[in-house]
Amino acid sequence: MLYLIASGKAGVDPLGFASNGYGAPSPGGYSLLAGFCAEAVLAFMFLLIILGATAVFADGWALQQLWLFWVAPILGGALGGLVYPFVAGPPASSPKR
Repeated sequence: MLYLIASGKAGVDPLGFASNGYGAPSPGGYSLLAGFCAEAVLAFMFLLIILGATAVFADGWALQQLWLFWVAPILGGALGGLVYPFVAGPPASSPKR
C-alpha cells in the first residue's frame, strides 16, 4: 500500500523504497541534522506518551522495570547489526544513477 502511494510521485526509486537515509539517498534530500532532529523529537514524543499511559494504568513497579525494555532491544539491535554482515555476505554493487 505504501509503495502504491509513494509511486504517485515522479522519481520514486523502487530499489530504495522504504529505506532510511539522509543527504543524496534521502527521497527529500534531508540533511543529517534534519534526520537526527526528527528522530530525536519523534522518539521523545513517543516515549512521553508511552510513559504517561504506563503511569496511568500501572503502579510504580512498571516504571521501575522499564530499563529492561530499553536495554534488551538496544543490545539485540546492536547484536543484529554486528551479525548481519556475516550472515548476508558482501553487499551487492548498486546500479549507477
